[in-house]
Amino acid sequence: MDGFGPRSYREQMGAGRFTPYTISIDWTDLWIGIDSPSSEALSEERLRAVVTQEILRARELILSYEQTHRGFLAALEPVATDPQAPRLIADMISAGTRAGIGPMGAVAGTIASYVGERIRREFPVNEVVVENGGDISVQIVEDLEIRIHAGSSPLSDRIGVLVPFRYAPVGICTSSGTVGPSLSKGTADAVMIACTSVSLADAYATAYANLVTGVDDVQLVISRIRENPDIHAAVVIKDDKAGICGEFEVVVHE
Repeated sequence: MDGFGPRSYREQMGAGRFTPYTISIDWTDLWIGIDSPSSEALSEERLRAVVTQEILRARELILSYEQTHRGFLAALEPVATDPQAPRLIADMISAGTRAGIGPMGAVAGTIASYVGERIRREFPVNEVVVENGGDISVQIVEDLEIRIHAGSSPLSDRIGVLVPFRYAPVGICTSSGTVGPSLSKGTADAVMIACTSVSLADAYATAYANLVTGVDDVQLVISRIRENPDIHAAVVIKDDKAGICGEFEVVVHE
């Protein structure tokens, strides 16, 4: 239990398919699913050490960058491109610029992406799913359904997207104005965006969630998303209304 409330949606992701791990450090709270490796191939102690190192490295890069670029953490608008920035920072800046928001709007997805990359480099695994506050880095070899948590909406956890393995690695990111501690200018219960880049999916989810202030905005936002070639699929939920578009199959649960 934290600012997000119970994360029951984590239990629904590939139930029985992955060996799950939860690793939390300060404001980073990760759920990691790995395709049931043998104990010889992956020890939990080493996995936790590697992931912790990657989280702390990301945190240090971000805090150090703020020291030399005051206002980076608080920026709500795109910041200037910096050719000297570390790759993680550059990815956040690029995603924020493309989506028209500040770079921290892409932080959770970027960290999830980097942790997933590190796990794939360090361990002989085929599938890795890293979820960070609703922002998910997905590397799979079979299709995977991911359900959308939308807080108190009657549609919460009832709508899922079937992510085709051929799109992996892919980012599936969800932003909300009613769930969790993240800053949003809107009141969407959930805006889920799928992009090849996890950082970009996170930034777009934040940007489009900012535009939803009532049920009448759902289709308007979906119409704008349809025009965005970066986005593979999207779901927008506000109260009892949902808008859906894109290339992924949508699954509705009763």
